Amino acid sequence: TFADAPVLAPAPATLPQQNGINICENYRFGGRDIENLQVPDGRSCVLEPGVRIDGNVELGSNSEFYADSVFIGGNLQGQGARSVFLSNSVVGGSIQPELGGEVTIIDTDVTGNIQLVQNRGALFVRDNFVNADIQIFENTGGASITDNQVDGNLQCKENSPAPTGSGNIVQGNKEDQCANFGVS
Repeated sequence: TFADAPVLAPAPATLPQQNGINICENYRFGGRDIENLQVPDGRSCVLEPGVRIDGNVELGSNSEFYADSVFIGGNLQGQGARSVFLSNSVVGGSIQPELGGEVTIIDTDVTGNIQLVQNRGALFVRDNFVNADIQIFENTGGASITDNQVDGNLQCKENSPAPTGSGNIVQGNKEDQCANFGVS
């Protein structure tokens, strides 16, 4: 949960930048409007309510990202992030953490896809509105996919253990391991 987010120092008035990208290295902040954001390898970032990111969020290897009630105009993506938690938010692009640890996406409006590929930790995808597809492929930590509204397809393949789920309203197809995760 968001309550499990690490206790971090408040961010400085202006975040450090590298090549025009804001860097969040072990900071916590809320109520800001910024462009692209990067969480470097092995670092943590906590976004409190009211943060608006007009571009993308890029997660480094072994990073931690916790965000509640934020707006991300582009994509939330990265390879090898240890922990990703997003709730009560809006994402204008896709959510694509892969080759990482645990991922929780709750009560979020996503214009693009939710694609979780080859993650090792527990995955929770619940109560989201997704304008495209939810794709859960080759994960090994277990996945729970419940009560989402999906305008595209719900696709789950080659996950071990197989994911669990129910209550999803899917306009497209429910496929493979997710075939029975619709509203009963």
